[in-house]
Amino acid sequence: TDNIVLSGVFTVSGGNATLSGAYTISCAGLIGSSTRTLTSTNSKVILTGGTFSWGTGNITTNIDLAGNVTITGTIPFATRTLAYVSGTIDASAATLAIAGSCTLNTPAGSVDWLGLNTTATTTITNQADLNITGTFQIGATTTFSGTYDLDCGEFKMLPNFTLTYPAGKTITASTGLTLSNATFVSGTGSSDVNLVYSGTIANQKVAFMTFTDVNASGGSKIYKACYRDWE
Repeated sequence: TDNIVLSGVFTVSGGNATLSGAYTISCAGLIGSSTRTLTSTNSKVILTGGTFSWGTGNITTNIDLAGNVTITGTIPFATRTLAYVSGTIDASAATLAIAGSCTLNTPAGSVDWLGLNTTATTTITNQADLNITGTFQIGATTTFSGTYDLDCGEFKMLPNFTLTYPAGKTITASTGLTLSNATFVSGTGSSDVNLVYSGTIANQKVAFMTFTDVNASGGSKIYKACYRDWE
């Protein structure tokens, strides 16, 4: 199938879209409405500009950000690769909702997300440092791979889930820490992952947590109310 170049917006509204084969669609905007999904195995959507917004259906196709793109709302992404290539990306009003294992290459400084949430059990293969200006929320059991750091405003873990993060790397939270009844572990036993909190005592709530091979000595003191274990 030949590659497709659109001068305008690629819109998915009348039904779900499946891209069969191996080709690219270049477009000046990508918009999905309602519960519509966008699916492919080997094809790719290249955003050369415009607005990227979506509804509640998952995007499971490769996406390249290769122009001046504004991302808004919640982007539910899974399975494939979301990558920055070039241009100026404004994701200051966008939350990336990870709905399944995927690869991210959205470097801090090039793509700064408002939020990043995990909504289903997932492994995120990370290929660059991540910057989340708002909330980084673990809402499902999540494993990160790749030797990169993550900066966020608030770091939040919902109850009963586990976050595994690579040893030697750092999660830095600058404004809030909300960790409750969950588990945070290093990806390598006996090798620490670093947790740095630089916010106020008033904005930290840490209770009933299990920490394994987590070094939190690099920032403000973290007060652990009723914590289970800190190894």
